[in-house]
Amino acid sequence: MDKANISQSVIASLALKNKDDKYFYLADADSTLAEEYGTLHQSEKSRFLPLICGFDPTDPRAAEKIERTIKYYPNIWHGIGEILFRHDELSREMQGEHPRLNNPSMKNVYQLCRERKMPMLIHQNLNSDQSFPNPEALKELEETLDQNNEVVFIIAHAGTDIIHYNPNHTGVVRELLFYHENLCLDLSWKIFDKYIFRAGNLDKNWISLTQDFSDRICLGSDDTENPEDIPKIMIKFDILLNALDKKAQMNLAYQTAYHLYNQVRA
Repeated sequence: MDKANISQSVIASLALKNKDDKYFYLADADSTLAEEYGTLHQSEKSRFLPLICGFDPTDPRAAEKIERTIKYYPNIWHGIGEILFRHDELSREMQGEHPRLNNPSMKNVYQLCRERKMPMLIHQNLNSDQSFPNPEALKELEETLDQNNEVVFIIAHAGTDIIHYNPNHTGVVRELLFYHENLCLDLSWKIFDKYIFRAGNLDKNWISLTQDFSDRICLGSDDTENPEDIPKIMIKFDILLNALDKKAQMNLAYQTAYHLYNQVRA
């Protein structure tokens, strides 16, 4: 973090584990993170913003699981996420029911987020095999945003994935941001190489989108394996930041994420 000039980081456990080519939810994902967080000095704790993610989004008692996590590890949680809904092969390889944003089991989770003012970071791939938006994924997202307009949702990787490429993705996202004020974006993972900076060129549509909605867009590394790679991941975004005005630069680099996550909610 110091080498990458990062003052604070949002962190979460990996809620899924692979066994026999199937993924299942880890019951101790959040408690493991909380225990590790508890070993830090206070000055170190202030640099990390933990999220809750260790629950099955198809479980009718998911909200109860979250409340138990808050009860046993209070006053450290800044939000919920990253919750995996539509996620290519990974979501199809989960044991049991496939997670969906509009699953009835999520109703109480959204209610919890509403009451505690907790933002929710979600993974929802919006594109299809035909290089067009996936209508089912879009419908699930828009229904959820409309029905829970008091909950702030951050869509990880701006709804992109590494398998499908939609050349009009910025147009789709722009429309979503225009009509849904409770939606924000996270630019992370492979999005820079696959979308924003393709074949050595900075996409002007991404410049325009981030400039126009900079107060609802933030950056991330999505690093899950090699923390030493974070500086190399994050420095790439300087190319995008240098194409924006000063206010938009500050929003993407720090201010948006600060407003979304900095407050302890539970």
